[in-house]
Amino acid sequence: MNCLSSSTIVALLIAVPSLVQAQTAPRRFAAVHLSDGQVLHGTVLLTPGTDFSLSGIPELNQKFVQTRTFNVDIVKEMSFSPFTLAKLEPERMEQPFKFDTVDRAKKIPTGAPYPVRELSCSVQMTNGQELAGVLASVVLYVQTVDSDGFAGDTKRFILKTKQVGKPGEKMAELVYVTRIRMLDEGTNLAAKLGVQLLKCKLDEKDELAAITRESLETVPLTRLAADKYEVSSTFGENVFLAAKRGNKYIVGWPEEGTEVTPLFKAVDKHVHELRDYFDERKLLGVLPNASGTRVLALVALRRHVPKNAALAGGEFDEQKRPMEFFRLSVWLWKRDPATDNMILSKRGSFFRTRLEAGSKTPEAEVTQELWPIVLNGKQVTVGN
Repeated sequence: MNCLSSSTIVALLIAVPSLVQAQTAPRRFAAVHLSDGQVLHGTVLLTPGTDFSLSGIPELNQKFVQTRTFNVDIVKEMSFSPFTLAKLEPERMEQPFKFDTVDRAKKIPTGAPYPVRELSCSVQMTNGQELAGVLASVVLYVQTVDSDGFAGDTKRFILKTKQVGKPGEKMAELVYVTRIRMLDEGTNLAAKLGVQLLKCKLDEKDELAAITRESLETVPLTRLAADKYEVSSTFGENVFLAAKRGNKYIVGWPEEGTEVTPLFKAVDKHVHELRDYFDERKLLGVLPNASGTRVLALVALRRHVPKNAALAGGEFDEQKRPMEFFRLSVWLWKRDPATDNMILSKRGSFFRTRLEAGSKTPEAEVTQELWPIVLNGKQVTVGN
């Protein structure tokens, strides 16, 4: 994250059209703390049409992490601190260089060292939930007021994960936002959502699972009755639902998404061509956005014990028995509609189950018992 200045904070006046557009963006009254000790008070907002995007910090050997998007309306406080996953200091001085024209392994210094700082972000929401991770670059505007309440300049800060200063600059001169503390109430997110099942009835031994529709994050569910559940806050997102009923898995999904259309075939091709941990994959359904640039894929996945498992990276339990795994997941593909080229962007799982080696793959299918899923305020209604 980086302010626009090195040794001083540069105030930028925003053009009048931007101020008009800004009326459509969520706005909060806040105190913005800077690393040089300054505290600015005023209205904070992001560029209209943009949100904060916070990616979780991956654990060891974890390839995919959840990303949450939100805006200032549901934030209570944000704080930033030096952090990096690399084997480097998060705050460090680096030396510019060029390679020697004769010995290409030799580096020749070309100027004064410059500061580099990497940051993590912690967020507390208005409902008390907390998140931590790495924030994607975003512009924060602060329409300042003085101690008497009179409007001052509008300042602009680029919040980013990695700051790079100028040669000769000191670390302390690389000023950044350390804390954003909201001083008003904001939007109070529902701490929990009620889930009413109209068609699907589950026994106590059955399991119901939920994934948020945008961030594909698994959220906990609590059973209240055969047809009533409670789901943890989804930050305003609707959910997908799946259940394990007996030995069978069922998922709520639009019926038209199960038809074998050209899009279904294209997604199926990418699902099976992907180099991945799971060697058995079945596409159950697709759900594109209106433009076809984003496609959700419902997949059932199985990891079989490889031949010569000990040499091929197989996993074993404490008794040295080989382990196999089943997943019921939703994958997000970013798609070029003109070429059908796709890139896997996110994934989330309803269920992660260990199987006995050589056992039959569990049956999984789409059901209309768990569809449609309608979010209205604090209540989710499932099925017609």
